[in-house]
Amino acid sequence: MDSRIIIVGGGTSGALLAERLSRDTSREVVVLERGPGYSSSTIPPYARFSFMASSSDNTSCAVRERGELLGESIRNLAYYSALGGSTTVQIPRGELLGGSSQLNAGIWLHGLPADFEEWTLLGNPAWSYREVAESYRAVECDGIASVREGKVPIRRSSPDEFVAVSRAFVESCLSLGYPHCDDFNRTDEGVGPLPFNIGLDGIRYGSGVVFLTSRVRDRSNLHITCNATVSRILFDGTRAVGICYERDGIEQIEYGDKVIICAGPIRTPHLLLLSGLGPADALERLQIPVVHDSPGVGRSLQDHPCVNLYWELQDEVTTQLDHTGMQVALRYGSSSGLPVAAAQINCYEFGYGMTDEGVFKLDRRKVGMACHLYRSLSKGSVTLDPECAKGPPIVNYAYLSSTQDLNAMRIIVREAFTISAARPLKNMLADPSSAVGRFDKLSEPVLSDQSLLDQWLLHNVVTGQHTSSTCRMGPASDSLAVVDEMGHVYGTTSLQIIDSSIMPTCLRANTCAPTMMLAEHIWRRCY
Repeated sequence: MDSRIIIVGGGTSGALLAERLSRDTSREVVVLERGPGYSSSTIPPYARFSFMASSSDNTSCAVRERGELLGESIRNLAYYSALGGSTTVQIPRGELLGGSSQLNAGIWLHGLPADFEEWTLLGNPAWSYREVAESYRAVECDGIASVREGKVPIRRSSPDEFVAVSRAFVESCLSLGYPHCDDFNRTDEGVGPLPFNIGLDGIRYGSGVVFLTSRVRDRSNLHITCNATVSRILFDGTRAVGICYERDGIEQIEYGDKVIICAGPIRTPHLLLLSGLGPADALERLQIPVVHDSPGVGRSLQDHPCVNLYWELQDEVTTQLDHTGMQVALRYGSSSGLPVAAAQINCYEFGYGMTDEGVFKLDRRKVGMACHLYRSLSKGSVTLDPECAKGPPIVNYAYLSSTQDLNAMRIIVREAFTISAARPLKNMLADPSSAVGRFDKLSEPVLSDQSLLDQWLLHNVVTGQHTSSTCRMGPASDSLAVVDEMGHVYGTTSLQIIDSSIMPTCLRANTCAPTMMLAEHIWRRCY
């Protein structure tokens, strides 16, 4: 047995693993978290509450999505270079105990059974939907599904709780022939309420709140060190023996029998590359000693491309806001020639933007639709910056670089305008035929011109915040697989990765629930 385990990252998966692994009192568990640590009584509002509940007036709320990469340039060179230019965007990541699960929108989707069957077909037989369903049940408490084994409470708004814009969105979708869906975790497509891990009190039940309770933190065999910036994994040959990190400006070393990396889909491949795990030729060019030639590290990045659209409300229309900020969504695909549930359109009860400091600014005179492509074929990468290898990584999302993805996003955005033109939603909008994206207005003639619309999409697409697959699992015969199906890193011993970076594909779901399930699933089988 590994008597001393080091967990790098106390986020969505790391917090759950810390609780599970420290149940065995003969095992010492050390957690190194880059961000601050909070007790359940001192956790700040932006991490404890949903971003609507933490606002005093529901018009502007300081939800600081303090991220691992906040303030660092993330370059989406692929799709912007197609326009002859480039840009930088911020990718907020959770830098605190509980990680991004304490900062996200709180949507709790499992992924389709077909997604997990695809994982098994890719050489990962332990990940069939029947297998993972048990791990979901162990994590969540969902009344509508009669699942009450876990501690993460799942809730959906009932129709009588819908605010005006949510009700109008649902009725407009129904008028267009879409079926109603009561539970997106049991039915693939339709329009209806989204499941959230946010309670009626507005509390976001992320990993930090649920698993790292005061009682858990008081365990004598669990040691949590916060504000610890990990710089590299230490090896004896190819055996992981510890971690080098910096805290308060002082470099320190933590040794252990096993190292588990839970740093997330951007930081995990970054850390592996800095530690000598990655494409040997790229590492040698940067004079990084090679521990193992692993071409797949940082490759195969997937996400859900998103186009946000906002419409002005009519002057006489007033809206109400609930504590989630979005209650309902449309999931579809098969009726439009796309894969099942490839498209998801979330209905926002407001317009919003984010300042350079990561603060949401709400606009109650707008309503919005977030148009997501949940079945994306485009693949990006995480690589070291050749000018400063130890600095922030270069993250290339390559959004809509696949022709199929661009075609699909065109269909999704046009469908959003079809919904905006349907009653009763149409009656709330000042001009249903004109919306605003991230940068630019969208209306005719751009909407009906394929070439112009494609240019608009490439300029206005943003991250869906569901990054995965940068250290994907797979059989040893897969040259780009970084880990086996239980997260053990190929070419090493005593090193494991347990976070969304090892997902072989990006599920048709927000990644919070699958990441918690993934950690639970591996813990149940390996420990």
